[in-house]
Amino acid sequence: MTKSVWQEIRTMHSRRKFGLALLSLWPACSGAMAAPRRTIVLTASADMQKSMQGIWLTLIYEEAFRRLGLGFELLGLPAKRSSAMSDHGQVDGEISRPANYAQTHPNLLRVDIAPISASLAAYATQALVLRDNWGGLPHASLRIEYRAGVNTSENILPGRVDPAYLSSVSTTLQGLRKLAIGRTDIYIDSDDAVEQALLAPEFQLAKIHKVAIMGAIPVYAFLHKKNVALVPRLAVALTAMKREGLIETYRRQALVQASKNDSRAAE
Repeated sequence: MTKSVWQEIRTMHSRRKFGLALLSLWPACSGAMAAPRRTIVLTASADMQKSMQGIWLTLIYEEAFRRLGLGFELLGLPAKRSSAMSDHGQVDGEISRPANYAQTHPNLLRVDIAPISASLAAYATQALVLRDNWGGLPHASLRIEYRAGVNTSENILPGRVDPAYLSSVSTTLQGLRKLAIGRTDIYIDSDDAVEQALLAPEFQLAKIHKVAIMGAIPVYAFLHKKNVALVPRLAVALTAMKREGLIETYRRQALVQASKNDSRAAE
């Protein structure tokens, strides 16, 4: 054979080997493309999801899970349904609960870094003078209402307020509407959720105002036990983000976003 013929044979052989190599890699490559990134779904109350606090937490956990190679979605639900779905593993967990939440929800595991704290406050339309903290609430003279599913309120209020004077609602809007028309005297909820809801036109003439701060509570994410391997990894990611100053950066971004949302809602 001539030199040119040998060169052509070698070239064809090399191309065949390269083609076989590509074919051998194809199952792995196609499998990788077929496996989408897993999305972690955490829940919060629908009111909190739309609040500045909800926007802030969404920014925080989007980045934290991104660092773990995961997607993230915050699902807004009534607070009690949020608890039930998390307890049964229908979602991956809850985004904002107090430190002792797992005592009554044993299927959930706390992520031991609280990126933010939430404040609970009491609101009224009357000119009330109350001391801050839970001890300042009257036992049996004023009708007190709170949002169901807020674990701290549910744990503390029944022991401090006569049951005949205590009630609950499913949403912040329901609580504020009942307060505005005089069906209750005091409404207790997250101040972020209330202050944002009060920007709605229906409350502009209601004269609802804050009368006491119940307390600031560090809030933690809780993951269902099926996600046990994620719990320490998520804590590490949140610790790093705190050290980098990202939590405060996201707070400022959330304030801007919440303000834009309120402006659009008012139009």
